[in-house]
Amino acid sequence: MKNKLKKYAAIAFAALLGMLFIVKHDIVADSIKESLTLCGEVLIPSMLPFMVLSSFALYAGLFSSPGKPVTLFMNRVFHLPGSSFQALFFGFTGGYPVGARTIAELYENGQINKGEAEHLFAFCINSGPAFTVSAAGGIMLHSQYAGYIMLVSVCLASAAVGIALGIVRRKEAVSDLPVAKATNNMSDALIEGVSAAERGIFSVCVWLLTFSAFSAVTDSFIKVSVVRAVYEMITEVTAGVSAAAHIGGLPLCSACISFGGLCVMCQLVPSMKKCGIKIKKYLLFRIINSILTYVISEIILLIVPVDISVSSSYDFVLYSSTAPAGAALVIMGGLLIYELSSGETGKIKLGDILG
Repeated sequence: MKNKLKKYAAIAFAALLGMLFIVKHDIVADSIKESLTLCGEVLIPSMLPFMVLSSFALYAGLFSSPGKPVTLFMNRVFHLPGSSFQALFFGFTGGYPVGARTIAELYENGQINKGEAEHLFAFCINSGPAFTVSAAGGIMLHSQYAGYIMLVSVCLASAAVGIALGIVRRKEAVSDLPVAKATNNMSDALIEGVSAAERGIFSVCVWLLTFSAFSAVTDSFIKVSVVRAVYEMITEVTAGVSAAAHIGGLPLCSACISFGGLCVMCQLVPSMKKCGIKIKKYLLFRIINSILTYVISEIILLIVPVDISVSSSYDFVLYSSTAPAGAALVIMGGLLIYELSSGETGKIKLGDILG
């Protein structure tokens, strides 16, 4: 009976949402167009190279022997094995899913254990400088200086969480697991890296477009501006940064970027499942990171005040013939064909997302 009720509720929800998409098709279409341009002009150019690089580095074994100085640094500062430096590096430079995918790959390759994967997930899931400085700072807030302050705030907060967890885990021994043998063929490693990056960037863009369509409908029913802003900060980071700037200034923008939103969380679910990490634990550490980021940003602004200018919308103009839009459509179409033909498209249940 319970399963039937869930099924009927899902059918009713899908039918209602479908009708709203039809009734509000203009709003939904405009929101998806704007998000598609964001994918083509910001997300794909900034994240894809790091996704390819991180996967290539792992498959080629570039970090399999990090060296004594790196190993000593990871052991002493974070109480983690030297092989986890790859997750630290790409988690702070590549963007949210890049760090998560790197952690999952390290875990699957036997280079870290589950406890260390949880430790890395607590502080190596960050937006990266390309998004924080260029997109959030330069494009959304019209100030790259603001972007640098947000980046420093996010990185310092994440590092503090990582160090604190390392102190807590001092009683546990750092794993010395046998490293899975990486391929010596650089061309094979590059092919594997590009293929993994294709799947990753496809997931990022599709989740963003999905949330933009859903938010376009729900936003039209939320009349209180503060409630709408909070909703946007919780659900999707790009809209959340703009909303946070209107109601809380730069510190709240920094906290929003640190949290990432439910859209980012959905992108990370496959990686979390591979490591056996609970959604609730992930959300707890995102909240802790956000609070620390807010405090650090406030302190920095006391020393280096920065003015920000908030636009009502992003400085993107989308026409069907523009190069970014065309490139985005071609890339996403190719990735879809690849996903369907490879038979590797993952199935994620709603329960996996809700924990």
